[in-house]
Amino acid sequence: MKEFTPDNVVAVFQPQGPLHRVIPDYHYREEQASLAQEVAYALNNSEFLMAEAGTGVGKTLAYLIPAVAWSVQEKERVVVATRTRALQQQIMEKDIPALQQILPFEFEAAELKGRENYLCWNKYQSILGGRRSLDAKEERFIEMILTWAERTKSGDRMELQLPGEMMKHWPLLAADRYYCRKDLCKYHDKCFRLKAFRRCQKANLVVTNHSLLLADMGVDRRLLPEYSCLVIDEAHSFDREAFDKLSCVLNRFDIKRWFSNLYHREVTHERGYLQALRSRFAHLAESINALRPLIEQGSRLAEELFTKMDQHLGKGSEYSRSISPAELESNWFNEIINTYLEWQAGLNLLLRDMEKLAQEMQGEEEAADIQSYITQLKEFSHRAFIIFEEDLNRVDRLLWVSTTRGKIEEICSSLLEIENELDTGLFQHLSSLIMVSATMAVEDSFDHIIRRNGLIRYQQEGRIRTLLEHSPFRYEEQACLLMIKDIVNPSHEQFSYQVTETLFHTVDAVDGRVMALFTSRKQLGEVSALLRPMLEEKAINLLVQHEDGDFGALMDGILNSEKALLMGLETYWEGVDLKGDLLKCLVMVKLPFRSPSDPYASAAEKYCRYNRLNTFSYFMLPDAAVRFKQGIGRLIRSEEDRGVAIILDNRIAKQSYGKIFQNSSPIPNRLTINRDEISQHIAEWI
Repeated sequence: MKEFTPDNVVAVFQPQGPLHRVIPDYHYREEQASLAQEVAYALNNSEFLMAEAGTGVGKTLAYLIPAVAWSVQEKERVVVATRTRALQQQIMEKDIPALQQILPFEFEAAELKGRENYLCWNKYQSILGGRRSLDAKEERFIEMILTWAERTKSGDRMELQLPGEMMKHWPLLAADRYYCRKDLCKYHDKCFRLKAFRRCQKANLVVTNHSLLLADMGVDRRLLPEYSCLVIDEAHSFDREAFDKLSCVLNRFDIKRWFSNLYHREVTHERGYLQALRSRFAHLAESINALRPLIEQGSRLAEELFTKMDQHLGKGSEYSRSISPAELESNWFNEIINTYLEWQAGLNLLLRDMEKLAQEMQGEEEAADIQSYITQLKEFSHRAFIIFEEDLNRVDRLLWVSTTRGKIEEICSSLLEIENELDTGLFQHLSSLIMVSATMAVEDSFDHIIRRNGLIRYQQEGRIRTLLEHSPFRYEEQACLLMIKDIVNPSHEQFSYQVTETLFHTVDAVDGRVMALFTSRKQLGEVSALLRPMLEEKAINLLVQHEDGDFGALMDGILNSEKALLMGLETYWEGVDLKGDLLKCLVMVKLPFRSPSDPYASAAEKYCRYNRLNTFSYFMLPDAAVRFKQGIGRLIRSEEDRGVAIILDNRIAKQSYGKIFQNSSPIPNRLTINRDEISQHIAEWI
């Protein structure tokens, strides 16, 4: 490629061209070349591009090749942000090495993750030097990573092949902004996070993730090297992630860990950083001892605060839920506020005494450690003030909680609409923006995603180009969509029983593996309990999210089973890639409308109410249509795949809006049938 032009970019993709010579089984796809050409146009003309590229188009190479070529010619950096670490890893380990063979010029690519992914050498040396007391499990963790820590060149936790239970102790060593001493750190030259950042400063292409991209906005763009061209892959979920990332969050575990790390009392021992400090500085024993009751009080009141929320907000909730105006006005929430005020008053006293201790330790290396504890405690105090006082009754914000097994993990405050924050913090700084995904458009329109990401102004200015490239797969030959009409409505009490019966007969009829996608954890549990003994009698393996292991274990289970049913929730609507015989039938239990209590949906509903908009048409329907496309996309993953998709929600056939879901599916063969006809159609297609 002598010169960067859209036509020269397209030439790379031609049959018998550079890609064909380097990539095994490469097939020319007109859709891929068209996407690459549009990306090149957007970069050349400082435009924004919204592009949907269906499954099998090869979108990653379609944006990487023009991005790298443009960067080298213009000497401008391009940042690529993915939603998942898996894609980030694929780009760095597979796609970039291939491009370095394909392209006729040299270029540099570097990866940057959040700092918590990197080993902090200062923390590591502090533990080896005995300045931090550890319990038996923590000591075991340190023993297991010693060899790696001494040999690693990247300091990236991904290199550690340790079980999840062991990796819970990673925060002991993880780089974090509270503990970081920046230029004052005596191990500055050993900093793995800084080395990664410096590699990025020299790179043409920086590969990162949505989370770090959004975090960069919150610190005036100091986490990533300077850039003006951005590619956001897996962009269909970017606005949802921005809603979470731009929220003010108070995390129960972070608070508990902070207090425990500083000081806690066991049956026969006192542990924590203060104990190690007291042994080294005997003359400070009085000041350190004075902190202990305040720390114990703060720890107790923090747990009491979250326990009271558990009692009223944690019961029966799945993952997360909003806090209603009526709940904010209740007597029990007033008790929560009183506990918060008592806790906040105690934090102020603790901060005062800790700052006195820091003054007494001036000139000592450990003074910086105390200061890091103070900084984090101030942040807890500030976030709690925003959530429980400043934002409590604001009409433009929403209070919500995140829950696991009936326990509140986080309480959060979020803006109803994040479009202004995305515009001022991100989009205004860009000359070119490429947003790409396999699912973005709703009935061939990009209006929903443009609106949700705050890009309407750019659309009105004529600066946004859109491109819709359908999947090259032959869906008319490879798949069939069955819509079940004689099943009760999803709100009916018999729905779970009918779903169970239908799944049983479907799995029995399929000579292979089936995946069922759920939207409710409660319903997933109900169907699992009914179905498991029935499938055991047939020697069919049932693999259920939250019951039979983590994602990796379930994937191993389905790979090693001749007949299996995999049942999962939201993660499985997007994160599963089972080609060929690994998946022959996909069952969608319900249309993926978000629960009204989902904070993201609650924020949209509140925004629509104040702006006199119809929540269903403005948000709920287009949001569900995009998620539906993601789910259907799990079925056909290659040119050789063949399978059946079954929708058990009769609204897709009976409601007028069902046509929007039908039109969102790439499968043209659509039949409305009764449950007793499923086996017949499976036999015809599989």
